[in-house]
Amino acid sequence: IMVRFAARPLRQTAKAKRGQEGRVAGFAQEILRSLSFIQSASAEVQIRERFVTANRDSLGAGVNETRAAVRLERLMQIANGLAVALIVGGGGWLALRGSVSAGDLAIAMLYLNQMLRPIEKINELASAVSGATSRAARLSELLDRNDRLARDGAFIAERAEGRLTLASPEFAYANGRDFQYDAVDIPAGALVSIEGPSGSGKSTLLSLLTRLFDPQSGAIQLDGTDYRDWELSSLRRQFAVSPQSPPLMAGSVRDWMQLGGVTSEDAAFWSALKAVSLAEVLRARGGLDAPLGEAGAGLSGGEQSRLALARALAADRPVLLLDEPFANVDPVSARVMLNALRKESGRRTIIVVTHQPLPVGMATMQLRMEAGRLSVVAADAKAGAA
Repeated sequence: IMVRFAARPLRQTAKAKRGQEGRVAGFAQEILRSLSFIQSASAEVQIRERFVTANRDSLGAGVNETRAAVRLERLMQIANGLAVALIVGGGGWLALRGSVSAGDLAIAMLYLNQMLRPIEKINELASAVSGATSRAARLSELLDRNDRLARDGAFIAERAEGRLTLASPEFAYANGRDFQYDAVDIPAGALVSIEGPSGSGKSTLLSLLTRLFDPQSGAIQLDGTDYRDWELSSLRRQFAVSPQSPPLMAGSVRDWMQLGGVTSEDAAFWSALKAVSLAEVLRARGGLDAPLGEAGAGLSGGEQSRLALARALAADRPVLLLDEPFANVDPVSARVMLNALRKESGRRTIIVVTHQPLPVGMATMQLRMEAGRLSVVAADAKAGAA
């Protein structure tokens, strides 16, 4: 009974401590990722103060957890002491009256001592369980994010045609931001540009297309089959994605090109690298086994974007999704990437989210995202001129 009531604050303090530890770890990761910017902005003192404050909060949460654990242990020790006093007092009174012998009392005390030892472990167990429960709760919060997906179907296709249908899907974030998309049929092999200001919902649409979220209403179809009827991994294998800020990871160029189960031969990798004018650069650095630093260290911003596009090209998936591919590249790199996309046009469906209009006549369909609404601007060979 004591553990049941006293362990509640222990669980609460353990949860608070794990939360603070997570914030400290997350902030430390942000500092390392943005270290060059912090130094160039002369913000070391400010960031150090924030880090010290975060650690102080984490330390305070740890002290509160220890205080709750010690309070529970103190209560257990008091209960044990009262139990021993009761047995010794009552047993001694019975022994003086002759109801029990001194040997009986000695044996009872021995049994009591052996019984209390595992009971004393309840405190340690309560602390361990509270910590594990709080960790499991935080892990469950991450795993439960998949609950946003209505269901995981069973439809599997080796390679789709690439025809996408937006059946008036709508999606709203918890903060109330709502995005609505008109009914649009994107034929296989189309090159689609999606333009619009920042925050209008373009990147959210790409998240819906890769089924990171499900729309609250309406539907999205690939080759006429509702996303929710597709087996999730099979659906996502139909897409090659080049994000706005490529999350390049430490390893080799080959490791990056093979990420996501891309099993292309080396020749296909080199062909994709050549298409984005990176082949000679990487050959001079060691080829496909050339090391990549953390977050693409050693490559310029333009080279990182072109390498991300090369991986998407090498994946040879029926749908290619590009999120602001020209945002952080120089004009030369942009021209190289545009030429690579022209060669792919018609062979697979290409969707380009961009602030910068594509060259005249390049896009076969032009969409516009404005104030959370998607609409079709043009849908013919001259869409780029619209």
